Amino acid sequence: IPDPESSNQDHQLANGFIYRKDRFKLGKKRTFFLSETPEEFSHGWGEKRWVRIAASTEVTDKKSGHKFYIMTTMLSSRAVNNENSGNLLIEREKQYNNGKNASILLGYFASRPNAPLATLLKSHYNDAFYKYTGKKLRGNVINWAGESKGLRSTNNRRSYIYYKDGEQ
Repeated sequence: IPDPESSNQDHQLANGFIYRKDRFKLGKKRTFFLSETPEEFSHGWGEKRWVRIAASTEVTDKKSGHKFYIMTTMLSSRAVNNENSGNLLIEREKQYNNGKNASILLGYFASRPNAPLATLLKSHYNDAFYKYTGKKLRGNVINWAGESKGLRSTNNRRSYIYYKDGEQ
């Protein structure tokens, strides 16, 4: 979802959603910068090299008519960025969704499950990882450099899916 308000092609940053167009319809697409000035092209707290954004939209299931809100991002490994970004993500979810629909926040958060960022996000969302009740989880954890490590410990996670129920 590129920034629909951007007039400079160099500023067309994007986070993507892959979805079935025959099943789902996207509502208003929003992007914002994870920074002190989220409406302006800007670097985050203490960030000099990367510009980090979040993308969000309301999604409607064409079959059932149910709606949900979804937001995705990729955070920095710098703790100060993540804690400030976490507060901003929660603030924007409240602003754009207003608790009316179920909400999903997903992405690479560069944070361990017991770190301050995860604790902050779990004060607003549920961690989908703990909802799973099937057999032992297997698979890989991929870090920012693309290295793959076995999922031997849940403490290796850096990517998350958070959710919260809506009023519907």
